[in-house]
Amino acid sequence: MSTSEMDVRTAFLATSRFDACPRTPRWELGFWSGAIQRWYGEGLPGTQQELRAAEDSAAWVSGNGIATPLSYFDHKDNDVAAYFGMDKGAVAVDINYFVCPQLEAVVLEETDEYIIRRDGNGVVSRV
Repeated sequence: MSTSEMDVRTAFLATSRFDACPRTPRWELGFWSGAIQRWYGEGLPGTQQELRAAEDSAAWVSGNGIATPLSYFDHKDNDVAAYFGMDKGAVAVDINYFVCPQLEAVVLEETDEYIIRRDGNGVVSRV
């Protein structure tokens, strides 16, 4: 079976069974927004430059590996997936596996040089 004849599901099943197949599925769980911002600066074509420029560089941007309706992954990448010819990924069950209920996001310290904040999952970061 050629690559063009093999759909993603068939390629995934063949890979899972260690069967011979022309290629594995091209999936990615996601990227750091800062990496995508840098790739745009290096010539990545696409339509989401403004969206990524407005994001915190440490923000997680969902790739095409696992799509989920959870609001945490509203920031979905399209440009990187299109550029690299990624396959459409699996769709996850809508289960909240993060901190529940979410904590209130709060700025703990702010100076002219940095901000220390705690996000809804309790992660403290300095940006």
